[in-house]
Amino acid sequence: MRPYRDTTGATTVVAMRTRAITLLATVLATVRHGADSVTATLRFVDLRAGHWQDFSLRVRSDRPFRRAIVTVDPAHPGGRDRLLDRAEHRLACPGLHHDVDYAADTVRIVLPRTCAGGPAWVRVALATYLFRTQDTISDNPHDDGPVPSYTRRLEPPGQRGRPSEAAQAGQAP
Repeated sequence: MRPYRDTTGATTVVAMRTRAITLLATVLATVRHGADSVTATLRFVDLRAGHWQDFSLRVRSDRPFRRAIVTVDPAHPGGRDRLLDRAEHRLACPGLHHDVDYAADTVRIVLPRTCAGGPAWVRVALATYLFRTQDTISDNPHDDGPVPSYTRRLEPPGQRGRPSEAAQAGQAP
């Protein structure tokens, strides 16, 4: 799949094929690096409450690595979020929030730029996980690869970073 680049250069949209497991299948993933936050929205084929799932937003930038995770489970269908550093230590981030909308089959994760160190640019990777009794199933919403790839560099409005070949989706930094 090829990412779609909007005219502002701040949004990556990737359309996906449906997968065999519809509870996990992502049909659209959007990421926006705005003036105040990095926002990821995932649209699923059939998002349902009652399952244990994680939705992950990984952020690479000119600042330290951050990962925002939203976990839903039968006791918390609206989800709980947390922010982690590279060593998996929990970080305080009062503005981190999310929305799980089962009727619309969407999950939205909003990470304030201040919690990511106010980066000039970000590269984002998304992942979804469905935890079952015997195993864990994951999906990479960006493309058809087996592991989450990172987007190209996304800059907030009004900023221009240096172009980088390594900033294209699916390439290592």
